[in-house]
Formats: sequence, C-alpha cells, structure tokens
Amino acid sequence: MLRYVIVGRVGTGKTTLAAMLEKSGMNRLVTATTRKKRSDADIDHIFITKEQAAAVPEGQKLLRTTIADDEYFAYMQDVEHCQVAVVDPSGVKDIANAFPNDTVHIVHVVPKNPNDARKHALERESDKQHALDIYTRRCAGEDERFREFEAILNNPNEFIAQNARTTHTFVNDYGPDTLKQAAANLIAFARAHKNLCHILRLMVDAEAIKTDENGRILTNMTPVNHGESLTGTIPDDLLADWLMANDSDMAAVMSLFLTHDMTIMLNDDNAPDDDEEPLNTEPDPDNV
Repeated sequence: MLRYVIVGRVGTGKTTLAAMLEKSGMNRLVTATTRKKRSDADIDHIFITKEQAAAVPEGQKLLRTTIADDEYFAYMQDVEHCQVAVVDPSGVKDIANAFPNDTVHIVHVVPKNPNDARKHALERESDKQHALDIYTRRCAGEDERFREFEAILNNPNEFIAQNARTTHTFVNDYGPDTLKQAAANLIAFARAHKNLCHILRLMVDAEAIKTDENGRILTNMTPVNHGESLTGTIPDDLLADWLMANDSDMAAVMSLFLTHDMTIMLNDDNAPDDDEEPLNTEPDPDNV
C-alpha cells in the first residue's frame, strides 16, 4: 500500500490537503486527542478525555505526541487501513517502521510566508488573543522537532526510513487553487503507483519476473544516477516506488513486460474514475 503522511507546521494547510485526498476516495486517518473541541465544525479528531486516553492500552496507540499539554494518538487498527495521515515529524518513522512492506511518501507542506500561516490559524477564532497564545505555544513546542526533520529532508544523503525515501514538498501561498493542485498531483501519482504494482503482479503471474517463497520480487538493479543498488527481495509496493524514481530500470521492466503476452487489467481504487464527479476541493475554514 502507498501511504501519504502529511507533515507541516501549524497553520500550513495540511488538514485541508488531507480532506481533499479523502474526498477523492482515499482512507484518511482520524486521530484521537484530549484537547477541547474548538467548535461544532472541529471534526478532524476523535475527542476524548484524559481519563479515556489513559485507559487505552499502550500497544493500541501509535503516533503519540503532546502539543500544549494535550495528548494526540491514533488507534493501531485505524492506522492499518489508512492511506492518508496527518502526522508530526516523529510520526513518519512510526508509520514506516510499523508497516515495513508499505511505501510511505512524505508530503511536506510549507507556507510561502510564515505570517500567512499565523493569519490563517487565527482567523477562525473569536478570541484572537487566546488563540494567539495557543498558536505561539504550539509553534515553540514544535520548532525543535521540525528543525531536525527539515534538516533530514534537505540532506540528500539522509532519509527517515528505508521505505520512506520520497518527499513531495508543496509551498502553500493560500491561493484558492494551490492545495487543489497539490491534491491532484498526489492523486495522479497514487494512480500511477497502483497501476504499476498491478503490472508487476501480472509479470509475476506470467513468470516474467521471479519471486521468493513469500511472493517478494527478486531484484538486482543499480541505477545510473547514484551508486546505491537494489538487490535481494522486495515487496511490489517498494519496487514500484523504486522504478518510478529510476527511469532506466523502469524502461527495462516495461520492455520486459511488453515482450510477454499479457492482458493489462488496471484498476484504480486509489483515485476517482473519469466519469465520477470532480474532486471537491473547496477551501476548508480549518486550514491547519
């Protein structure tokens, strides 16, 4: 499974982007939190008390973090089925490690102007001063974690996890179509990735490529653009991810595919069909 983990500082639009992907048909993770509900429109979390959170067994919690003295976490059974999740920096590694056979793509949302992020975080609040105090505390609390995370993203020789090596960075200028276009790009990538996985499985069935006893594909590839090689066995998802980032290997696999008599039967559960209604991406008032 291809999983999008959306990461961004407060007020950058990550929740709005996740909602757009959810409206396209992707399964979005809803996390639990002990913070108070801001308004009736605040529906992006499961709101529980501190006592209820304490009663949840530790083994059933994932993506645990604390912001302004409030706990946030996800129920493990919900994470297992999600395709889209809004997480803090540590949550990327948590999901990647929990599902090592899945492809995890980091979606990093950054503001074009940090002042715009603050403006959008405050404009929905009636008590501006109280909201500003909360915003300031949240920014201070997340700054250290994000500085370390952003340093890794900016270093081509480092990565969060073996199965989380691709980053999609979107700069939010808070225009009406900015996040809509970002969502469209991610939906198109998910479509291509799933179709490529299907092609790889057709090739396995036709014995055009070999697998081990567990169904993992045997590979021995060295891309021309850097010295790292891909050898041994690998799940379909991770091989598809590798191929989409390495043109020469993709060309070799597609050439092999075309030499075999196989019927291409592609499905598209990750994205809407052409005859479905257009993606509803109206701006979300909770653009955080």
